[in-house]
Amino acid sequence: MLWNVYLPVGVRSWLAQQLGLNVTQACTFVAFVAGLHDVGKACPCFQDQWPPKGSADYRSHEHVGYLSLPTLLSDFAEVGDSLVDSVAHRIAEIVGSHHGDFQAPNRRAVRWAEHDELLGGVTWHARRRAVVDLMLGLLEPVAPVRLGRPAVVVISGVVILADWIASDVEWIKRSQWNAPKTVGERWRFTVRSVRERILRLDLASWSPDERTTTRLLMGKVPNALQRSIEDGFRPSGRGILLITAPTGAGKTIAAFVAADRLGHVTGRPGLVMCLPTQVTTNAMWEQGRRFIDPATGSPRRVTLAHSTAALHLPYRRYCTDDEALNWLNGPHRALLAGWSVVTIDQLLLAGLATRFNMLRLFALTGKTVVVDEIHTCQPYMLALLARVLSWCGFLGIPVVLLSATVPRHIARDLTAAYLTGADPDRLPEIHAAEYPGWIWHGADGEVQRSGSEMQAIRSADKRSARIEYVRYTKGSRTSHVLRYVQRVQREGGCIAIICGTVPTAQKTLTALRRALGTDTQVMLLHARLPHRKRAEVEDEVERKFGKDANRRNGRRPERAILVCTPLIEQGLDIDFDLVITDIAPIALLIQRLGRCLRHNRPKQERPVYATKPTVVVLDTEGDEIPRQWLMLHSEYELRATRRLLATRQLADLTVPDDVDNLVQAVHDLNLPPFDGAAAEEWRERGATTAFERGLARLAAVPPPHMIDSLADLTHPDVRDTDAATRLGIDNALVIPVWTDASGRRWLDPARATSLPTGERPTSAQVRSLVDKSIRCPAAWVADLSSITPAWRHPYLRDARILPVPHPGLTVDAELGLVRGREDDL
Repeated sequence: MLWNVYLPVGVRSWLAQQLGLNVTQACTFVAFVAGLHDVGKACPCFQDQWPPKGSADYRSHEHVGYLSLPTLLSDFAEVGDSLVDSVAHRIAEIVGSHHGDFQAPNRRAVRWAEHDELLGGVTWHARRRAVVDLMLGLLEPVAPVRLGRPAVVVISGVVILADWIASDVEWIKRSQWNAPKTVGERWRFTVRSVRERILRLDLASWSPDERTTTRLLMGKVPNALQRSIEDGFRPSGRGILLITAPTGAGKTIAAFVAADRLGHVTGRPGLVMCLPTQVTTNAMWEQGRRFIDPATGSPRRVTLAHSTAALHLPYRRYCTDDEALNWLNGPHRALLAGWSVVTIDQLLLAGLATRFNMLRLFALTGKTVVVDEIHTCQPYMLALLARVLSWCGFLGIPVVLLSATVPRHIARDLTAAYLTGADPDRLPEIHAAEYPGWIWHGADGEVQRSGSEMQAIRSADKRSARIEYVRYTKGSRTSHVLRYVQRVQREGGCIAIICGTVPTAQKTLTALRRALGTDTQVMLLHARLPHRKRAEVEDEVERKFGKDANRRNGRRPERAILVCTPLIEQGLDIDFDLVITDIAPIALLIQRLGRCLRHNRPKQERPVYATKPTVVVLDTEGDEIPRQWLMLHSEYELRATRRLLATRQLADLTVPDDVDNLVQAVHDLNLPPFDGAAAEEWRERGATTAFERGLARLAAVPPPHMIDSLADLTHPDVRDTDAATRLGIDNALVIPVWTDASGRRWLDPARATSLPTGERPTSAQVRSLVDKSIRCPAAWVADLSSITPAWRHPYLRDARILPVPHPGLTVDAELGLVRGREDDL
């Protein structure tokens, strides 16, 4: 029933082709394999529940199934096949993986499983044979012509999903109470009854609708870029689409339209949208949820997935009393929904050898994968993304990449990874996309590009912009910031001050509070605020500076300043009258430029100084680059950006005409050193990039055509939460606690919420704990005690108690977590 209801037609056809069977035969074969998944329970270990799990003589039932099936299915092995390369052994690998781990190959053990006393010897092997014979007689499966390891990965995902659905105890009680007793009748009864269960979990395949347009999604006429996709993008099958255009050019809507078209031609109508941060992912989920009804003609669930998704208040309300969403929000399940909006980390996990990796890859097969803001990925992440894209190419999953400032070599590498996965023996020529515009590389060698529409796209979005470059001596940064901020006091307007580090943002806010009166609103947003407060500030930022905010409806203030870290530079649809920022690589500066005068507001809503988008870049005097910035960005790219700003007059920058040349000059690894750059810097940059890529290759799963053992795809001891999808991110979760004179502990200085003392906190107490929690570098709190072991809720795992006061760390109601010894600029 999953085959007929959940798997879209494109996945069914792909699997049938992989097996060398027709679609009906392939369905029966997959059902047969799923029916065998618990055959290993016919063994003494499981029946007696002895010896204890973990002991030397213990054999798990999935391991018993793996060891037994190669000899029980000897008819599925062709003459001349080695045992571990036979179809029978591949089936055993699927059965052995249904708890999330592929078994390590063991030629000797599978050959002598019939005589292994720990498996029950000949007697229990005969009982397992009776089960296999029963299934063969019931389904009469046709042996596949071939069963390669990548197909095993997908079928393993189907089997795991089937196991989870059919093992639900409450459903069994409701549906099986009056089921027939004979096997054949019971099987037919269950197939019919499980259909309702699948539909209740919103696991029916989506119906593709090629009519999706910008007007349908947004209720307005498409812009030049979107019209170019609607009129000119006509793919014939799977492939990879790259859309490059300035911020605010409507790339996301164009991607939705393109994904709908790809779903139609590939028979894979679902979608997974990947964003760089939790902030942007939350915002995109709101947008995607609004699109879902007109795009499909019927209400469907849209899941949100990142480390704290279940604590995002709008999503929590959305899931309330919804059986399907509560099920889909379970571990490893969010991507099984028809539409998912996730942080890119959720996608990159499919490229790492974690438990249930096969389920993640399977969950992608029925969808188009859209990755936004690919320029934000560091070399390590890009290498993981390339590996995932190689699997997407092999599995026939269409991909859409979006960026405002992507270097050509990155676009080329990602495209090559996808096409190599699709066909390793034929890598077609890879063409560069013009900027702005789009280019499509089909797996069959087809190439389409925006072409004649390019001028229209350029003309429609052309505007003059300005980058002011200001260098300051040590200690004078605040005075330069105040010089611009005082214009807000005199003339009004909304300014964003993007600080490179959290302490710089905290100290900037403190200085502004001292210098400004109460008539100018000043807000602070960074990653070291308590979870609930950060969510409230993010929501307020979107309300006050978003597209729908204006002075007439009372939301956009006449005078306001947002002090923040680079959290706002991607994805959020907000705009300011002026942006001030610490220096960063040119691609990121252009992203920040896209947050200035982003929306077409009436002239009277802008201050007189806001005549064109302007970014003021603050940089230190001298040749040395502060170490705080080097922890965030490549030294080569910072120096190249500094040279570019010092030698080029960017007061009359034209967007988008000048953007691509500026980005490539600084970020393209294949270009010679920027004017005046030392060859040593260039080599160092290349070495750093190669090192990060090498680490990623060590951690990543093998490419689909180079799998020596399926065990390389999963590691039993590696959980999703332990896998590193980003380098240099070693955060800890701390929960500040105040203690009163009586020794009672509280979650706030006002002593309104006490620290739970029971063995297990309630759901409300868990939410309260997480609301008060703060992220910080793990090294700061390594000496703190962990949270009570009994509280090991998924969102509190490894959390630590931070006693307040604490030497060196302060929790401020407005500034968040402050570390006294940190340097600022």
